[in-house]
Amino acid sequence: MAIDPADFLTPPKRRRMHVWFSDPALGVNVGVWDTTRMQEAFGPYPGDAFVIVLDGAFAMIDGAGRGAPVETGRSVALRNGVPVSWMQAGYLRKVFLTLHDPHAPTPVIASAEGGVVVLDPGAELTDADDASLSDSGAEQRDRVLFTNDAGAMVVSGSWLKFSNDVHRAW
Repeated sequence: MAIDPADFLTPPKRRRMHVWFSDPALGVNVGVWDTTRMQEAFGPYPGDAFVIVLDGAFAMIDGAGRGAPVETGRSVALRNGVPVSWMQAGYLRKVFLTLHDPHAPTPVIASAEGGVVVLDPGAELTDADDASLSDSGAEQRDRVLFTNDAGAMVVSGSWLKFSNDVHRAW
């Protein structure tokens, strides 16, 4: 995969990517990526993204040097145009879904506030979350955790309860 060195403060020595699905007309890509230590140049993040870290860790750093760390087993949603820098101190392998509408302008965003949403896999859904009952009597609760500016990408959490068993999905 060719990269532009100008996009990095510290370019990776090694990187690999496998794209499982791509639709250039929609700007959607889904795949797996692994790379060695690196840091991207600071600037607007290119598109909306949902990332699951399979191995390693990284942080999204804002202009003041504050970071939102994401470790193995965690997920994060990133907002198109958020002013951040992707920084990782070592090896990282991730599954990604990116949405970068080729027809929509990148929003101008002044702050990283709310643009990097690290998801908590242990979060409890409450009575305030949307609820429904299935024909089997199972109860389901849903919470929207992230929606991109265009409303075209939504990340939500759900739990499904059968009697005393609870099953979560993000």
